[in-house]
Amino acid sequence: DVLANREKLAKVVGLTPTDLVYPIQVHGTNTRRIIEADRGRGSISVDDAFQNTDGFITNVPRLCLITLAADCVPIVFFDPVHKAIGVAHAGWKGTTLRVPGNLVDSMSEEFGTNPKDLIVGIGPSGGPCCYEVGDDVIAEVEKSFDLNKVIKNIKGKTIFDMWEANKITLIQSGVVPTNIEVSELCTISHNETFFSARRGDEGRFVAGIFLT
Repeated sequence: DVLANREKLAKVVGLTPTDLVYPIQVHGTNTRRIIEADRGRGSISVDDAFQNTDGFITNVPRLCLITLAADCVPIVFFDPVHKAIGVAHAGWKGTTLRVPGNLVDSMSEEFGTNPKDLIVGIGPSGGPCCYEVGDDVIAEVEKSFDLNKVIKNIKGKTIFDMWEANKITLIQSGVVPTNIEVSELCTISHNETFFSARRGDEGRFVAGIFLT
């Protein structure tokens, strides 16, 4: 079923399944530059997917970078000046480790990207309405962010606003605030459309980006 869905997805965007590149995500900050020889890795089998990877960057046309999510935050990056792209996977752990900032640095090092030129999209994920966390997560969040800006109390529940936290990281990395678009779609409250681990789903949806 997964392979059939990947084939449908590729067809819809005008690619073949082997134009897509998939990672094995570990909630870390490791970002890999993808080259032509990597085309299709992880698309048919996890055996050749990129291990221990939570970010991809490339400047190869028609090579689609994929990140998988089910409440974690998928983030896509486009440098229109140097024609380069990236994707990042940021769950609460990756968010506190500032994975999008790491990816911005990688694009700057590999492609000469100026963060001010980047256009960034923060995709559907557990939102500031529903992403409840405990004291262990709050302790990690406090190491990287002002709790008053990213932790909320809603009806007695402690909520981590990952959208705002990742936006803060991006801005501190030099991305212009008006170049950041947040989908504002919560996967937990829109479970009829998106997989949600918090709602017990085992599946994952993908976010991707490619250069035409």
